[in-house]
Amino acid sequence: MKALKYILVGLVAAGVIGLLCYQGFVTQELTSSNLMRAILILAGLILALFRSPRKRRVSQSGYKAAYGHLIGSAFADAPKLEKKFYAVLADFNNSRYPAALQKLEQLRLESPRAADRFAVHTFTGLCYDRLARYEDAISQYAAALSIREHSTVASNMGSCYLNLGRTNVALECFFRAVRADNRNPNAYNNIAQLYIQLGEYEDAIEYAEQALAINAKMPQALNAMAICWAMLDDDEQSDAYFRRAVANGSDGKVLRNYINNLKA
Repeated sequence: MKALKYILVGLVAAGVIGLLCYQGFVTQELTSSNLMRAILILAGLILALFRSPRKRRVSQSGYKAAYGHLIGSAFADAPKLEKKFYAVLADFNNSRYPAALQKLEQLRLESPRAADRFAVHTFTGLCYDRLARYEDAISQYAAALSIREHSTVASNMGSCYLNLGRTNVALECFFRAVRADNRNPNAYNNIAQLYIQLGEYEDAIEYAEQALAINAKMPQALNAMAICWAMLDDDEQSDAYFRRAVANGSDGKVLRNYINNLKA
């Protein structure tokens, strides 16, 4: 494909140069506007030849940076399938979930390796998750976890159960996420946030503290601490965490309103 593109560009460039030569030496009708038009055509051909592959490489690098923990070694030894997979990620990134799901179904049939299937099930689950089809998402996350335990996937499955109102199962998933990676602050924070919803503030503090032990600037965990201490009527502690939360990016007005609404 790449060689064919070079050949086509070369033929078009040769045609443009040939036309210029014909106008300059045979008909003697070469004008400055024709010359400028030819230069623009050649410049466009050069951009088409060299810019597109570069953009594709940047996109793949960006996807690996964003989703590398979920991609792992998927399709590492299958360039054709890898290309199809990155087309899926382009659809997913641009919220084209039905299109991504169609491609993922085909990839599932073509992916013999466990690492490939893990990525396919995970991103199929993410698509269903975004479409609020939580039961379907849970099924796909469960299939991924049957291949490999993964903290983020377990957390996502817990969030789906939470959206379905199945609090106890959601909590089990969040604990499963901690077991899969006890250095994942998001896993601890998910537990803290759920305990806040249940009104179990002391338990929430325990897990928010564990999240902060890993990432001391995590705004969600700092929010949780400010909320919990406010609900336990320790205004000094609450204010201290409130200031830290705002300093690390939390919206102070939103956080204050949330606390006030809980206390009302």
